[in-house]
Amino acid sequence: ESINAPILTEIGAHAFEQSKGIKTVTLPAIESIGEYAFYVCESLTSAWLPTCLKEIGEYPFSETNITEFNYPDGCQFTGSYSLIGADLLTDVYIGNGFESVPGIISGQAFKNLYLFSPKMDYDTQSVKPKYVYCAYPDNYANIFPNAIRSKLVDIEDTEYEYTGNTPEFIYRSNIPGFDITFENNPIHASAGRHVGNVKTTFSKSYWTTSCDIPYSYTIKKAPLTVYVSSCTKKYGEKNPEFKIEYIGFKNGENEDVLTTKPTVLTSVVGNTVPGTYPIYIAGASAKNYEITYLQGVFTVEKLTQNINWSQNFNTTYVDDKIELKATSSSGNQVQYSVSDNNIATVIYESGKYYLLCMQPGTVKLYANEDGNEYYDPAKQTEKAVIVKSKVATAINLNTQKIAINKGGSYQLKATLTPADVDNNKIIWSSSDEKVVTVDKNGKVTAVNV
Repeated sequence: ESINAPILTEIGAHAFEQSKGIKTVTLPAIESIGEYAFYVCESLTSAWLPTCLKEIGEYPFSETNITEFNYPDGCQFTGSYSLIGADLLTDVYIGNGFESVPGIISGQAFKNLYLFSPKMDYDTQSVKPKYVYCAYPDNYANIFPNAIRSKLVDIEDTEYEYTGNTPEFIYRSNIPGFDITFENNPIHASAGRHVGNVKTTFSKSYWTTSCDIPYSYTIKKAPLTVYVSSCTKKYGEKNPEFKIEYIGFKNGENEDVLTTKPTVLTSVVGNTVPGTYPIYIAGASAKNYEITYLQGVFTVEKLTQNINWSQNFNTTYVDDKIELKATSSSGNQVQYSVSDNNIATVIYESGKYYLLCMQPGTVKLYANEDGNEYYDPAKQTEKAVIVKSKVATAINLNTQKIAINKGGSYQLKATLTPADVDNNKIIWSSSDEKVVTVDKNGKVTAVNV
């Protein structure tokens, strides 16, 4: 049979003394148990007492067959014989706050003693466990010199990496059947070596107790990469504002947690020659981060340029020598080339370029500026050059008016403008050969007057 009294707060003296059928007792609200309450209940094997228990009388569980027993924190005991004759008792749990043993524990099967007070005084003649589990085993070395002493909870001395959160302990419990929780507030989350005590709560059924458990652990700094973004500018421009980036901040943190902000250094100034240059970054420090740096690349680009050229070469003539007048926006001298050097060619004289027309035809004339350390090459510009044969623009006679008699003659003389035309042949003719005739050499003869 079982006694399950969820709202019962008090059991009087001798209430169940020598009851034969009681096997388990569940009393979650009990505050007081009188003397001899379960005395000689030989079938009783389990009686787990709640946190709210305030007092217990003499011999309440003596001469029973319970196997484990707990003394709740702060409970007042009126006698020392609560467990006399409990020969099957193996495990005893004594809550925090007890300064001495609450009673004699002498059963033949007694094996494990769990202590939640940091230190107590015991009559070692009446309490002889084989194993003692407590928060500070060294505090009980003199009291239980022959017992094997271990921690209630072994918190592993672990190295964690900084996360911004309190670490989750890795531990081994030596107190089976209990739920264990650690209070986070006193536990450090920052990098470093941490040694201290953490309030630890143990719960089983209706009993909860707590005590400080020693811990030691190390939090190593988390890796943080600091780098400066690569950037670009044109030659002669002001340097842009550098952008510093971070990889590795934990738990929503940012550069505000840095104790020293990084410094950016570069050799690039306004008139630095185009090219690529390193951007150095260094000098940052942080309590919880191990900082490494990645340098950026500063690219100084050449300036762009263009060619301005307004000349027109639609009508040129053989033997023309034309000064070429294209200019570049960089101020650098423009160079020229042609598609067919047999028709026209480019010559350089006295610091100037000229186009020399050689023979009739069409040719492409190119203007280029190849750039330098400050300017990119200009986009090539081209012009069409049409070279024509040289022709006379005027015929000049030695006279404009002559008078001759019938049968008489006169030799005309003609010159060409320009004089060096490619074809200087003059064809003579008369507008009325009935009056005058002219031969192929310009001799005029009067036929009829």
